[in-house]
Amino acid sequence: EIEPELSVKVSGKPLEKSTDFTVKYTDNVNVGTAKATVKGKDIYKPLTSVANFTIITASISQASVAEIPTQSYTGQAVEPTLTVTCGGNILKEGKDYTAEYKNNTQVGTATVVLKGTGNYSGSLSVNFTVKQLSFFQQIINSIVSFFNALTAWFEALFTSTKG
Repeated sequence: EIEPELSVKVSGKPLEKSTDFTVKYTDNVNVGTAKATVKGKDIYKPLTSVANFTIITASISQASVAEIPTQSYTGQAVEPTLTVTCGGNILKEGKDYTAEYKNNTQVGTATVVLKGTGNYSGSLSVNFTVKQLSFFQQIINSIVSFFNALTAWFEALFTSTKG
């Protein structure tokens, strides 16, 4: 919620928030026109004023992306999970930004370009590393894949013979 500080004066005399007046904000979450309704208290009770203000997009270039750990080469596009924050808010892909990956199918430096949407505009590029698995790790992954496939085959066989 966006709640700008207000300066309220009556005949040139500054009034104190909470003591002399209250403020109610509406439509103050997303980009667009928002409203602040000021209502007087005590001797200022008959006074009411409404002020519109504009909420503009925040620049995603001001966002922070949590460190992306080194990714393993898979032979396919590598798209790590991102944690993006801006002004203490966790941003959501598809709502606050889109992610476009570049050079993420080979070993080396890959890039993800975040483009602001909704309440965010602009773009931000972040690099991450894709590295080749060691020969030993490739063998382990192959063995695990083999046993996963074998297990699935046995489960399917066992299920079809039961029924």
